[in-house]
Amino acid sequence: MDFPIARYELYDETSLISRLREVTLESNPGVKIYGDAEIALVTVDPNDLYPAQLYVLREEIAKITVMRDAFLRMGIHPYPVIPLNPPLEKGDFHSFPPLEKGDLGGFVPSREREEEGIDILALQGYVKFWLQNDETSPIDILPPIVEESEEPSGDKLALICDGLHRIYLARKLGCMVNVVFIRGVLKGYPYYAYPNMNGWDDVVELDKLPQGFVKKHYRVKEHRKLFRDFNSVFDSVGRRRKAIL
Repeated sequence: MDFPIARYELYDETSLISRLREVTLESNPGVKIYGDAEIALVTVDPNDLYPAQLYVLREEIAKITVMRDAFLRMGIHPYPVIPLNPPLEKGDFHSFPPLEKGDLGGFVPSREREEEGIDILALQGYVKFWLQNDETSPIDILPPIVEESEEPSGDKLALICDGLHRIYLARKLGCMVNVVFIRGVLKGYPYYAYPNMNGWDDVVELDKLPQGFVKKHYRVKEHRKLFRDFNSVFDSVGRRRKAIL
């Protein structure tokens, strides 16, 4: 399996955050879901994040691994995996102090490295790339997106909204991961699925989805009305890897 990158462009954290503020809802292009939110690129332990999906696909994990290796080879000195040393205990969002304006609370700013290379588990902004077999259609890779989600119980959780498979891979590798952390999402527009009741323990690895498998616990019947449309400002985010590998 190969990942034929023709060329790529790197965009910094400032560019990433400014574009995220323009992201709209799929059902309502006039609503900028993150327009007034606090947004920061941070480095976290995957165990401190809450998944809102009940499965991952082994094929997707394998393809992300191939993609990651391909991007690591693009640099002279690939980024090393940063192990959790000592390993962090599984915790919830309440282990982090409140996020004051201009402060990241218990999260740490995204790690800076002197080595050259591109690690899709440790992005310092976002990557736009073109494939050798289709140099007219760029594809953007963003860091995983995590929102502070206030649940009906009153708990505020760091909820994974995009990039679950990459965070799952980082968890398997035992390494930290860079994510975009967003607090202050537009009121009335929570993420469209609830956090898994038992966190990562509810996530199962599958070869393929069985018929009738429950993927997520949706907040409302018409959950697509709450769907964040990252492609309103980025190119081909979430494009199926089956089509490009």
